[in-house]
Amino acid sequence: MYTYPCAGTGGHTEYARIWNSSWGGVEAHWKGYVGNWHNISFNKTFTLVANETYNYTICTGSYPQIIHKHIANVTGGTITCTEFTDANGRRYEDWIPAIRLEHTMPEIDIAFVIFNETDDLSKYTEQALTFVNQHIPATFEAITVRLPEATEFTYWGTGEDRCCFLAGWNVRSMGHEEQLPLACLGYFLLWKFKEGDKPCWGGGTWGPIHGLNNKRISSAPYNAWWWSEPGWRPDMPGGTCIILHELHHMIGGTLVDDYKYYKGADSMSEHRYGETIPNIDRMSDFGFTDDYNFTAWCYEQLTEEMCKKLEMIYKNQKHSTLGIKRPPHNSKAQQKEAQVGLYNQK
Repeated sequence: MYTYPCAGTGGHTEYARIWNSSWGGVEAHWKGYVGNWHNISFNKTFTLVANETYNYTICTGSYPQIIHKHIANVTGGTITCTEFTDANGRRYEDWIPAIRLEHTMPEIDIAFVIFNETDDLSKYTEQALTFVNQHIPATFEAITVRLPEATEFTYWGTGEDRCCFLAGWNVRSMGHEEQLPLACLGYFLLWKFKEGDKPCWGGGTWGPIHGLNNKRISSAPYNAWWWSEPGWRPDMPGGTCIILHELHHMIGGTLVDDYKYYKGADSMSEHRYGETIPNIDRMSDFGFTDDYNFTAWCYEQLTEEMCKKLEMIYKNQKHSTLGIKRPPHNSKAQQKEAQVGLYNQK
């Protein structure tokens, strides 16, 4: 919380508390004229809910700026003074210390790598990230990378069962790995399969061993018939749905498998908020029957602490320190991992 001082003074807040009738609240204590002394930090992260009334106590020192109103309209709502007592014991009902509540949420970039130089997929990527940002204590932003249409794919099966997918080793083989930005959490590959081919899955996610630049990748074909058709909701197409699904795999895989900060949970009985990350492939095991609601709930289980770890990982580019050793190109080990934890869009 920032306190506006009067010019030439050391006006500050020495103590603050925010609470209401259904919430014990938070406290903040001043640490003296050191560092950024205009600010004090609360003892825990909190969210002020719209249209709710909260109580506050603020103890100030020196000469903070004062709003001389009983009720003041401020950014985000209104603030009321029920009583202000000055250093001489005089009481007022129209003195409100000038403060500003601040919160810098973690910021995380995802690189959407589109293998086409003209197709506009922003409708799907923006809708997906808007959904994510509505359900997590962080801000996810898109980095758009455009590359020529993919010419190399990985194929599995024979005859009518033959199918294709774009994997990390294909991108590397085409010489595109060095063209990708490093300052991002991972890469989401969006590509078109060739006429006469069929994709193996609606979407898939690989770990850093089979990813790119030692980062995770997700991959999905955007010329599949279901991509632009209504998905979980009439106004949410299948392309948005698959991005949301695989992006959660990327996040969960990074925190659980790559860095082992948390454990995964395959059912509600295993899940502990703040300690585990739910497996988005196991909807029924968590008691849900609606994909939209389950996906929203899965993202809501990502705490601010988890998001801060994600931000730290990509900003420090720590994937480069994992000491990853890749198996030979297109080996059985690659194909085995490629088929683990992938989502089949039917």
